[in-house]
Amino acid sequence: MPALISNYLASSPEPYPRTELIHYWGISQSPLSVSSTTVRWRSDNYDNLNQRITKLLNEYARLKENWDNEGAPAISVDVIRKAQNLTTLLEKHGQPIFHTAPGPWGEVMLDLRNAANGRSLEIIFYPDRSVAVYLPTDETPKQDNFDITQLPVMMKWLNYTK
Repeated sequence: MPALISNYLASSPEPYPRTELIHYWGISQSPLSVSSTTVRWRSDNYDNLNQRITKLLNEYARLKENWDNEGAPAISVDVIRKAQNLTTLLEKHGQPIFHTAPGPWGEVMLDLRNAANGRSLEIIFYPDRSVAVYLPTDETPKQDNFDITQLPVMMKWLNYTK
């Protein structure tokens, strides 16, 4: 496990000014497909934005049964694929992922944070379901089923600034 988290960042990445970005998100009918019409960011700054996350997901795909020495199952190809697809989608729209981690039930968690407002959003892909956990600074955390069609609403919540 230490090898999997050796590249973990101790602090959040620089917040990206995504306020304008959120207004342009749109969902298409295909799974894990979000498109935009007027999204603008400097691609030289955001190419490979989530490269570290992608590398970690590739490492999780190589985990064997009992990888944590406590009976954890290997992470399924389907779970890895879902996490990779969302990582690619978020990168395409300039949304950094703070961290990712495998779990003891064969799940993969993607941790998105906004340092400016103190909010976090964890999207967790289990073998049989996916959930989104909203972690506000000054409110009670909330958990919902993850639905890709709600991604624009989730990003608006995460990146909302007063």
